[in-house]
Amino acid sequence: SGLPHGLIILAGPPGTGKTTMARGLAQVAALALARQGATALVEINPHAFPSDMLGESQRNVTRLLTETIPEIAARRPFVVVLIDEVESFAVRRSSASFEANPVDVHRATDAVLLGIDEVAKNLPSVLFLATTNFIDAVDEAFLSRADLVMHFALPDHDAIVRILEHALGELAVQWPAIRPMLADTERLDQLATLCDGWDGRRIRDRKSTRLNSSHTDISR
Repeated sequence: SGLPHGLIILAGPPGTGKTTMARGLAQVAALALARQGATALVEINPHAFPSDMLGESQRNVTRLLTETIPEIAARRPFVVVLIDEVESFAVRRSSASFEANPVDVHRATDAVLLGIDEVAKNLPSVLFLATTNFIDAVDEAFLSRADLVMHFALPDHDAIVRILEHALGELAVQWPAIRPMLADTERLDQLATLCDGWDGRRIRDRKSTRLNSSHTDISR
């Protein structure tokens, strides 16, 4: 119909900050709309659905979009719905494997599309934020409903340096001996080179391991 669906998709590799960005967008929206009433954030994670519920995916998705979300929207002026790893809910039907119960896959994806359409038509105060690690696995019809698709990439060298600086700065609060390293641009540059190809989460979580085990000339 050309009308906005209230759907934003954030796509990119794992660990690039999509979910964090989605929560940030929800917070910004809530602050902007604060004078007009409360905003609720609803997070939907596919890993919360037990594997033995796979056969009921159509009913679960339908109930979620046609009952749960409208019930929440009736109590809050604005609702932001974050769907993490939406490729689990809106599987690209053109490439669905027969080994993965394609009938159920089709039904679940159909349920998502119908639910999104119903919410868009009846509840314009609801905004969907969907993240995907594999945009090629998301159904084409779902993608066509997006008002905006934001693409995230792995950090380049300069971004890795900034991530390291921020992470080391946090560590230096507890271990002041680390602070001189923040001023050593040559060592930070070398460390960033070692982390080339890593996502932001891996850089932050494993920096101490890399500092202690990779090269003594960097960690000393």
